[in-house]
Amino acid sequence: MEPSAFASQYPRVYHVALARNWRLIARNGLRCTTALLNAADPNQASRRASLETSRRASMAELPLADGTKAYLRDNLPIQDKQLRRLLDPGTSLQDWYRLLSARLFFWLELPAAMEFAAAYPDHEQVLLTLDTARLLAACGPRVALTRVNCGVARGGGSRGPSTFVRLEDAAPKTKYVELTVEGEVLDAAGLCVERWSLVDGKAVTRLDTGFA
Repeated sequence: MEPSAFASQYPRVYHVALARNWRLIARNGLRCTTALLNAADPNQASRRASLETSRRASMAELPLADGTKAYLRDNLPIQDKQLRRLLDPGTSLQDWYRLLSARLFFWLELPAAMEFAAAYPDHEQVLLTLDTARLLAACGPRVALTRVNCGVARGGGSRGPSTFVRLEDAAPKTKYVELTVEGEVLDAAGLCVERWSLVDGKAVTRLDTGFA
């Protein structure tokens, strides 16, 4: 699929972040779990495998080398027993979690983003609305689409490398659920057109569109 055609179909994409990560996002942009672990305090090296390649039962605080902290969401909606039944042949649980950790996830539709936010009612969150065309231009070959919600282990669709379809290979009439970006979106400030403060999983305050 051509980027322009995709952006015409989905002019906006949505990302839900923990509010306590806001200062970090404002300064450094959006970074996937693997990128955050690469920037972690060296003393955190022993925690890497558990945070990157296995299910996180609770939110994890990650001290970074620059003295700041990042907070990683739990993976509670994913049940490993169910996940095993969905994995591609040759893909282990660790492989799948590593694939997730290497990506940032953006919802293609606002109701799906809000449903995700509602699953974390105990956390203050922010909803970011990004310009799709500019995101595609900035991230190019690192963009892939999914036909499933990668944050759960139910429903149809296998889980593994085949889950992620490069934009150029995407079928125009296929229903996709998420847009993913490998690594980082460093210019998040320039791509964000709107942001909301979420409380109890609901949008309550529209904030400024910049990252200042």
